[in-house]
Amino acid sequence: MLEQSGLVDPLPFLPPDVRRVVSDASLPFPDPPGGLAEYQGIKDADRLEYVRLVVKQIKSEKVGLRRCVRAGGTVFGVGKKGTNKVREVWDGSRVSDVCVAPPPPPLLATPSSFSRLEVGKREHMLLSKNDCRCFFEQLALPAGIQSWTGRPPVTIAELVDIGGLTFEEIGKLLDNSARPRRTDVVYPVSLVW
Repeated sequence: MLEQSGLVDPLPFLPPDVRRVVSDASLPFPDPPGGLAEYQGIKDADRLEYVRLVVKQIKSEKVGLRRCVRAGGTVFGVGKKGTNKVREVWDGSRVSDVCVAPPPPPLLATPSSFSRLEVGKREHMLLSKNDCRCFFEQLALPAGIQSWTGRPPVTIAELVDIGGLTFEEIGKLLDNSARPRRTDVVYPVSLVW
C-alpha cells in the first residue's frame, strides 16, 4: 500500500467525452436496479483484521468514509504467489454488471505487441511489473463515482477502539457535518481507481 494514495488526478488528461462520463455518475450508471447498496459483509472471525485494514487504508487515503453508498461489494483476501502475503480484492462485479460498457482504450498493449518489438543482439530490454506498482492507487477517483464503491460497513466504535482513530478525525472524513456517534455505521469507499 502506498504511503499516500490518489495523488494523481487523471481527469485533465482524459478526452472531454470520457471526462464527462466519469465525472457524472448518472452516465455510467443510467438505470441501476435497487439493492446494490446491500452486499455481503465480513465474517466475525475476520472483523478485527478488516477494521485494521480499513484504518490503514484511511490513513493512506486509499479509502474514505460515507454514511451511505449507492452500491458496493465485499472484500476478500487472495494469497500472493510464492509469499505468505495476502492481497485485498474488492468484489465490484455487481457494480460492473449495471455499469455501461467502457470505451476500449486506445493503443492498448497486448501480448501480440511483443512480436513488433526489436532489440539488437547486444541490447537489453527490461520490462517489469513493478514499473506500475500500485498504479491504480495513484489515480484519484472522481467524487461522483466514490459512492458506487462501497465496502462492508464498520462502526465508529470499531474505528476508535480497534483502529485508534479519534471522533474528530472520523468527523472530517464523513460526507456531512453530523457529529459521529459510537453506534453509527459507516461505509469505506474507494478514493482511487
